[in-house]
Amino acid sequence: MREISKTGSPSVEPTGLARVSALRSLPSLRRLSCIASVALALGLAGCASSPAVQAARARDWARLDKALASEEKSGELDRGEARDVAKAVAVGEIASAKGDDGAKLVLTLVPCASPLEGALSDRFDKGDDVAAASASVMLSASLVDKDEYASFARKGDSRPLFRALGARSLVESDDLGIRRPLFRDLDERVRLGALTAAIDFASPDDFDAVWEAARLDPLPTARGAAARALGRIGSPRGVTALRDLWTRAEPELREAIADGWGATFDVGGKEALRWAAENETGQGAIAAAVELARRAPDGSAEEAAALGVLTRAIKLGTRTERVFAMTSAPASPDILSALRDAKGDSDAGVAIAANGRLYRELAGAERKAAADKLLEIAKSDLAEAARAQSELASIGDMRVVPLLSKAIGSKSGFSRALAARAFVSLGQSPKAARILSDRDVDVRTQVACAILAQHE
Repeated sequence: MREISKTGSPSVEPTGLARVSALRSLPSLRRLSCIASVALALGLAGCASSPAVQAARARDWARLDKALASEEKSGELDRGEARDVAKAVAVGEIASAKGDDGAKLVLTLVPCASPLEGALSDRFDKGDDVAAASASVMLSASLVDKDEYASFARKGDSRPLFRALGARSLVESDDLGIRRPLFRDLDERVRLGALTAAIDFASPDDFDAVWEAARLDPLPTARGAAARALGRIGSPRGVTALRDLWTRAEPELREAIADGWGATFDVGGKEALRWAAENETGQGAIAAAVELARRAPDGSAEEAAALGVLTRAIKLGTRTERVFAMTSAPASPDILSALRDAKGDSDAGVAIAANGRLYRELAGAERKAAADKLLEIAKSDLAEAARAQSELASIGDMRVVPLLSKAIGSKSGFSRALAARAFVSLGQSPKAARILSDRDVDVRTQVACAILAQHE
């Protein structure tokens, strides 16, 4: 078990050959200038940053906007430059983040944590709430060992977020005695951290305390974590306890219970999942059917029962239930038939889910028809048009580009971010990069993270 330490990797200057190789991602004019510099002095510091990167580092959004526009016009705004600017923006947001809002913003960076590891590690040294959030991101992204921050809990750190971080790191057998009381901590974040650790490292000795949390914790996410932890303990007793919990559980908790039963599939979970799928209704029953279908042997009675439930949900459920079943159900002839029936549904949200799934499952004329239907919705004035545009981008349909080009200039921050992320999905991060100068911190951070994640 390691002591707490900075997790950023030491900076290592690339060799001359490595530097020349890296230059291939730079725009042509800047690349030629840098190659000349390398030829004169191999081993010296790398080339100067572009004006856009410099503006991003200075957090001068007006200057960055002009620099990006200039680079786009000259052709210098390529994928490598988009990534460099995105990293500069994200690093700046991490360094400048403050208070609850800053901690929440940093917590959104898990998908792009790897290229930001150095910045997150540096921010951890500050010792405030944002520092704890930075460490949580590194832990969630597996950039540090699961037990990296356990000493904060062992020492009873007075800062709640650091104690919660420590609780989440209590994944060793020697720490169970410390972890168990934290299931009842007065701070909900500490309780959630300890229960999440109980999922990662389950112990039969935790059963009573975890069962109590699943029933009585006032935080819904903590109850869900406790239900999953009960499943990881893996006993018939846990199967029974989860069924007792099911009777008064809200939909989200029922999904967690289904997950717990999946973890106990061979000691009673299989029967519990089938009972819930066939005798209950709503999202919980669909979650149980999905879990049962995933784990049951091919051609078994349990698989047939689960697919029957999912087929009926696609045909007869509420909008939320239908979309959930469409996106989660494993492929089968009956599921595909139900999806075909829904492809022209009057509810655009249902039609998007059906056609998106059909595109991924089918080939030939049916696949093209699914994409055409998505494009029809994407061009419409319906509220779901933006979702259809994102779906088209996710399947690589370039016909959506003119629609995204219009949406990226929207007055709505949500629409701008959605369009920019869609461009990233299409592999066109330079077009998304223009939003890196957005005045809305959430928008520019979302887009920066999407660009960085794409390059991983």
